[in-house]
Formats: sequence, structure tokens, C-alpha cells
Amino acid sequence: SLAARRVPPSIADGIAVKDIGNYPREIITRLVDKMVTVTDVEVADAIIRHLELEHSVIEGAAAAGLAALYQRALPEQYK
Repeated sequence: SLAARRVPPSIADGIAVKDIGNYPREIITRLVDKMVTVTDVEVADAIIRHLELEHSVIEGAAAAGLAALYQRALPEQYK
């Protein structure tokens, strides 16, 4: 659901928001077929995995998409 909610602390604090704005909501409603969630542990694992493979550090919000890929949470067409 895209409803406003309480947001607990997260390693991916850049994307942990109570509510999204009207413009992003319109885009998401129109273009997004499926949303997946990942845990902070999965995001942390993605950060470490990226560091090991690419020798660069990424922040939590950037690692969320990688975490979804690593957890095989995305449809096959996006892998």
C-alpha cells in the first residue's frame, strides 16, 4: 500500500519515508507493476557484496535494489 505509515530506523534511510509525494505516487501508480521488500540484513549484505566485487562503497538506499536482485525477489525479466 502507498499509505503513510510509521517508519522505523533503517540502514536504507534515504528511501525509508513515511509517505511519498503526489508526483512520485502518480508515476508509481502508472508504471510500477510490482514492489518487493528487503530487510536491513539483506541490504547490509548487498553493501558488503558490492564492496567485495566492485571495491567501492554504496549507501543503503542504493543497495536496496541490489538486495532485491540477490534475494531473487525481482521478476526474471529484470535480472
